[in-house]
Order: sequence, then C-alpha cells, then structure tokens
Amino acid sequence: MRTLGVPVTPYAMRILEWIPITILVFILRFLFDTNIAVVAMERHSNSARDEMKELVDQFRVMIKQSGISAPASNKLYAYVDS
Repeated sequence: MRTLGVPVTPYAMRILEWIPITILVFILRFLFDTNIAVVAMERHSNSARDEMKELVDQFRVMIKQSGISAPASNKLYAYVDS
C-alpha cells in the first residue's frame, strides 16, 4: 500500500510497520488463540463473508498495481470463496 501511496488508517495501525515480523507473529498467534479472537474475528468474518471477499479482491488489485511480488498472498487467495 505504501508503494501506491495509500495511507495506513487508522493512524495507530502504523505501529505494525515498525514491529519486527517475528515478534508480530508471536503476538498474533497468542491473540488468535483467545476467546476474544473467536468472538471478534471468527464470528464476524463468517457473517461478513461477502465483505471479506471484496477486501481480498481490492488487495489483489493493489498488489498487481504495486508490482510487488506477493507469493504468500497468491497462495492464500486459493482458499477464498469465488
């Protein structure tokens, strides 16, 4: 997104750019293994399947426009309902 000049919003989310990926993965694994994650993300994503598909499609367009290689994203896209 930075390559395309798209600002990260809300501004507080910019902290994610500065956290080393290994620490971020550790934190997210811990958070995703909680009841809060089940309530806040799993149930919401199940009820917002169309919205999630639209977001994925928008990210794929931005990835193509940026010219950045995103093999992990491409691999994960195979699991999105078409």
